[in-house]
Amino acid sequence: MKMNSIGRRVLLTFVLLVCLWLPWHRTSTAQTGDDRWVSIGPQRDAVDILLADPSTPATLYAAALGSGVFKSGDGGNTWRSINTGLTSLEVSALAAAPTTPTTLYAGTTVRGYLQERRWWRKLATP
Repeated sequence: MKMNSIGRRVLLTFVLLVCLWLPWHRTSTAQTGDDRWVSIGPQRDAVDILLADPSTPATLYAAALGSGVFKSGDGGNTWRSINTGLTSLEVSALAAAPTTPTTLYAGTTVRGYLQERRWWRKLATP
């Protein structure tokens, strides 16, 4: 599947904005009113990115800088690593394709990756 130049620009803009936003918004616990947020991320790592599958809300994807990408099929109770094919675990951006939410894009400190089934492959550079 090839992306047109507008789609590629939109994706690149999104990835860049996320990469710029992340360093200033990294928290493990937040408190609002009587509710309290507690870290239940994969392997208790600090999760930098959390992504929900819009067609299956119980399916979550998380990226932890230095630990790669994880998937949960039960709303975050259990997690499994989905790093097969990633040559860098420094994932700083994660997005799902709007028309096919099971297709994921990951940006690392080195390059971009695409996951269509169970493994990641490098995206070609323009």
